[in-house]
This record gives sequence, structure tokens and C-alpha cells, in this order.
Amino acid sequence: MVVIRYHGHSCFEIIDEEAPQKNIIFDPFDQNTGSFALETSSWLILCTHDHFDHSAWRRVARRGSIHFVGLVGTKSVDGVEIKGVATFHDPSQGAIRGKNTVYVVKLGGLIIAHLGDLGHLLDEPQLKEILEWGRINILMIPVGGIYTIDSAQAVSVIHQLNPNIAIPMHYRHEKHNQRIFGSISTLEDFLAIARESFDVRLIDSNNVKISVDGLPKKTTIYALKI
Repeated sequence: MVVIRYHGHSCFEIIDEEAPQKNIIFDPFDQNTGSFALETSSWLILCTHDHFDHSAWRRVARRGSIHFVGLVGTKSVDGVEIKGVATFHDPSQGAIRGKNTVYVVKLGGLIIAHLGDLGHLLDEPQLKEILEWGRINILMIPVGGIYTIDSAQAVSVIHQLNPNIAIPMHYRHEKHNQRIFGSISTLEDFLAIARESFDVRLIDSNNVKISVDGLPKKTTIYALKI
């Protein structure tokens, strides 16, 4: 059983209940991102790129923490398998906003992927790398547009990857710094489009427990509450 906890923006904490001390945090943000709470620490911190709203690893580090920023390639960290796949933050091969890493992690019998600030649809080599270990069970995907793929593109990427579960992130929220993020789309904007293709489950919590046996066969959107 794995716990997925959403801290807002693109930051997720992943906890394997059989080894809770080895928690993983993806893309911790700094205070300029908004008023989201981030009162936790992590054993393994994975940052998809070095922008302020995705790489504040010091904020959640503890004694002995391990962190990576923009890792490309495969690593094994004390039994946790990590793969970093090179992508871009924009549709112009990184010319506008630079590079982005898609992380794929094996944890608790599940394959989990975090797309960071993906700015384009995935090409065949990228798809092959991301799916090398098998079907993605849990996918964290940006949906807000402007800085990332937008809602319609996110639906296309979900179709490309065909995960069991897709969790939207990087959409406009009242806790955001509106000066920076006030123009990106909302969760509701994404769900209005996503419902045409996928089942949608609204979760009245910022966390959800997921087991291998409990995975939906058909791709389902899990919208977590912040």
C-alpha cells in the first residue's frame, strides 16, 4: 500500500506503508510559489528541474537526505529504482524555459511517474523510456498551460501513457501567488475536458492510499483536494 499526499502546485509525497521512513518528495516549492503548507521532510527528494517552484529541496531535507535535480538516467537508491527521462519545459526543445526531467519510480510494487513541467507531447523515444518498466500505475501530470502543457494536451499525454491513475497538478489555485500563476487554468477547466475521455474520482482529501490490487483497469483521474 502506498500513500500519495498532495502538497499543492507540483509537490507530492509518496510513502510506502511498509517502509514509511523512506518517503519520497517530488518537486518541493519555495515560499514565492504561494501559501501552500509544506511541513514535512523527506528521505529522497526528486526535483524535475531547477526552477524555484520545483527545486526547493533544502526546505524538506533532513539529516541524511538524498536529492537529485534534473537527473537523467537510472539510479538505485537503497532498493528504490529511479529513472529520469529527458524532456523539455516548452514546445521549442527547451529554447524558452529549458529542460525538464520525467521521473519514473518503482515503489511498493507500483510504477509511479511525475512529469514535472512537461511542455510538449511525448515522442516515441521518450514514451519508450518512460514505459520501459511497464504500464504506469500512478501518473502526476501538469494541466494548467502557459508554463506547461494545457488541459487538452494533458488529456493527449494521458492517452499516450495510458496509466491506471492520473493525478492533475500545476493548475491555478487560490493559494497560489496570483502574480505568477494567476493566468494558468484551473482544475475545473481540466476536468471539464477530461470527463469526455476518462472516469473522474473527486477525493475530499489531499491524500489517498493505493494498492496494486486496487488499481482501476481503465484510466481514472484522481483529483486530490489541497
